[in-house]
Amino acid sequence: MRVALLGCGAIARRSHLPALQAAGATLTAFWSRTAVSAEAACLEAGTGQVVQDWRDVLVRDDVDAVVVCTPNSLHAPQALAAVEAGKHVLVEKPFAVDVAAADAVLAAASASGVVVMTAHNARFSPSVVAARHAVHQGDVGSVTAVRAVFCHAGPRAWAPEATWFLDPDLAGGGALLDLGVHLVDAVRFVLDDDFTSVAATLAGGTPGVEEDGLLLFDTRKGVVGSLHAGWRAPAADFGLTFVGDRGRLVVTGSEALLHGPDGERALELAPSPLTVQSAFVEAVATGRAVPPDGHDGRSAVAVVEAAYLSAREARTVQVG
Repeated sequence: MRVALLGCGAIARRSHLPALQAAGATLTAFWSRTAVSAEAACLEAGTGQVVQDWRDVLVRDDVDAVVVCTPNSLHAPQALAAVEAGKHVLVEKPFAVDVAAADAVLAAASASGVVVMTAHNARFSPSVVAARHAVHQGDVGSVTAVRAVFCHAGPRAWAPEATWFLDPDLAGGGALLDLGVHLVDAVRFVLDDDFTSVAATLAGGTPGVEEDGLLLFDTRKGVVGSLHAGWRAPAADFGLTFVGDRGRLVVTGSEALLHGPDGERALELAPSPLTVQSAFVEAVATGRAVPPDGHDGRSAVAVVEAAYLSAREARTVQVG
């Protein structure tokens, strides 16, 4: 499988490039808004060539698939163009900055038959996978409530050179769109459930780029919950708590602890056989998208879009 990288910033070079190569893909083309980033990624890959215009990538016959790692507002337009050119696409989160753009990509993918997936990598974490198994085995009973948090020091700490995170036109949102989509997808994955309504508040940052977002939600199965995504934490903080009528499951990035009538026990964590990149490579080989696919990406964007509307209008909003 021959892959082009659109966007060669921190996430592309630290995560996607090595994971794609580990999955057996060959990197053949690189484009980035800054030529220096594309040249660095090409050098690190040891294969392929730098392309001056991203549209030129889509007409190359040595490109089977495209991984989109550009600023958020470019995700859907570039994914749409790639799909229309017959290329398979893996889109870095968020899948789009709004539901309308996500739906345009999905409609094109349905018409063309190419694989479209989104990089919600939290669902590949061993602790999150273990949580899903525990919930579906009934270890916590019927889940009634969820608490979810994902905070860190923000884009200035993660990638100081990526100033686009603070530009509302390029970012499309702040911490909720950046980190909140991970939490939405993890909750949906563990529970096999969908968010139905949200009530949100935003804090910090500048107009259109919040540093903290907090939302209350309910789900199709009657679960209630809270979700906090933030860029102002001095240290990384990731946690999911699932409360059921038989127990409580606490998930972090490194462990999953089940609290029940017989005390506390740690769930066994098995190394994940897949990454989101290797799942994408396998999906392209079979010609069939697997979760997290474009619909999972759209679902997360729909929750965040509803949250932004809720915060603007100070009311509870149904998720589209």
